[in-house]
Amino acid sequence: LSMQLLPILQRVFPDTISYQVEHHIVQSSAEGFLVTTSSANANEDDKELFVKCVDASKYSCRSWADLRRALLYSRTEARFYSDILPLLRKESSSWDIAPICYLAESKLENLIGEEESTSASAKSTSTSILRNDFCKEPKYDINDNSVLKHKGGNLVIQSLKRNYYQTSPLTFSQA
Repeated sequence: LSMQLLPILQRVFPDTISYQVEHHIVQSSAEGFLVTTSSANANEDDKELFVKCVDASKYSCRSWADLRRALLYSRTEARFYSDILPLLRKESSSWDIAPICYLAESKLENLIGEEESTSASAKSTSTSILRNDFCKEPKYDINDNSVLKHKGGNLVIQSLKRNYYQTSPLTFSQA
């Protein structure tokens, strides 16, 4: 997957010509990369970024209920960074407890409806409305996961410069 990061990085920083993966984090339904980018623009400093990728096709061995939950979490995270965080920052110019977000996207079209609730049960979502049609639970397995291709999400955010590590779930002292 790390070979596929350059196009993602170039969408945010078009002059990026290369990157170095400093740290690779594999989670149960996502991969994270702490990267340092290099620019074709000699006047531009290298950037330390955190890139999080959710590639649905990598998880075709999972049940739909499990994969759906992971994809909806990714969508919620993208919505936080793209929709909620800017509002919080607008209310308080000194609010800097979250990293700067350069890209937050979720690509779930024709798989999960935009209106689909994260709290809906997997059974009730098997007939979710999508483009005025009823969309049944997608059919896929490890041999044919074409319905999952190019689905998932990406985040590109400011690196916290290795000064912070959050476990999941939060420990009592972190809360």
